[in-house]
Amino acid sequence: MRLLDWLEASGPDFVREYFKVYAIALSSKDDDVSQWRGYSGGLGGYSIGFDFTEVGLATSIFEARKKLEPRMIEMVYDADKQTECLDDLLQLMMEVFRALRTDTDPNFIRDIGRFICQDIINLLADYLIRFKNSVFHEEKEWRLVILGNVGEDVNYRESRFGLIPYFKARERPLAIKTVVQGPRVEPELSKEAVEGFLAKHGYRSPDVEVRLSKVPLRY
Repeated sequence: MRLLDWLEASGPDFVREYFKVYAIALSSKDDDVSQWRGYSGGLGGYSIGFDFTEVGLATSIFEARKKLEPRMIEMVYDADKQTECLDDLLQLMMEVFRALRTDTDPNFIRDIGRFICQDIINLLADYLIRFKNSVFHEEKEWRLVILGNVGEDVNYRESRFGLIPYFKARERPLAIKTVVQGPRVEPELSKEAVEGFLAKHGYRSPDVEVRLSKVPLRY
């Protein structure tokens, strides 16, 4: 049986049943004029920095799916790099498939075909969820992603795009390390209020640094 036959026979059902992506979009830039404009209207807003080394993250796509643990992934914007990633993955998949056909009993291959297809789709998904159009490259986006079927644990919230499904991860303290305050009229007064708000919720200096944006109010 050809690899494409496997994907055609098993892929659609697996994708519909198990392929769910829940993601939080982040950025490696903490004080960027284009993002202040795009996400806070150019006035106000906060850029919250997290230290994810203190959070238990999954190290592979398979561990992430099994435990429904989040993974941190960096977005790939360059089209040539995206093609190169997929070419390398497809080449590896074909080599594994040829080895199976050569060294494995055909009946056994047929029995495990669905599981092989699932692993292939997982590996493809691990790449596809990190590809983004190059026009957004200035965002330097990272994503905190959970990939899998959360079943009845899914929740829904309203947005201007309609109902958005989301997954409420297990409760844990947020590893907040910095808060950058966006451009505003009274920055020092607002900074003092932010520090008071954080302290009330257990986030105090020097564990959390509050900074003013270097972007002027008029830019």
